[in-house]
Amino acid sequence: MKQFAVLGLGRFGLKVAKTLAEKGCEVLAVDTEKDKIDSVRDYVSHAIQITSNSEDVYKAIGVDKVDVAIVGIGAANVEASILVTALLRKVGVREIIARAVSELHGDILRLVGATKVVYPEDEMGYRVATSLVLPRLIDHIELKEGYGLAQVKCPSELYNKMLKDINLRTRFNVNVLAVKKADGTVDIPEPDYKFSEGDLLIMIGKDEDLEKLGEEE
Repeated sequence: MKQFAVLGLGRFGLKVAKTLAEKGCEVLAVDTEKDKIDSVRDYVSHAIQITSNSEDVYKAIGVDKVDVAIVGIGAANVEASILVTALLRKVGVREIIARAVSELHGDILRLVGATKVVYPEDEMGYRVATSLVLPRLIDHIELKEGYGLAQVKCPSELYNKMLKDINLRTRFNVNVLAVKKADGTVDIPEPDYKFSEGDLLIMIGKDEDLEKLGEEE
């Protein structure tokens, strides 16, 4: 099992730390503020408050031993996120995922050592806007540019019809990977699966095709 460090426990970092811990991962949570450390202490393997960021501090608390480090510092302290990323690279962490608030910030994070940069605000903005324009498209995860996974409310025209009879692949160029039913159970649909009101379809395909399905009533 990989070992993770999450540095910066704002909303983004806190969510990452808790989710990793819930999935059984060993997580070292680090922040300079005591209240943030207290908020995550019961969830993660180790929660440590530090007063400064330095190579010596990171080595003393074991950050240099983790497989993956996530820099969750946000817009309030861009300079600190760059410093922390550079220090992580300097102490030998091989995989560093850093949160960025702009393209320029992301470029700088890559220059100083980030192996992956994420833009949570951009992603959330996309999801909110998409949900307003395409209310049937509940959620979307980008797999690569132009392709994604989406959770779509089952169109009423599919109620009581079998998967093998509706030709989703032919009509929309998408595939159904799973169906989440109204009672919360998840099915991997066989060809004779019959759709019901309340079903949520987990689809994969091109974004433009997923969006077309999201427009269906």
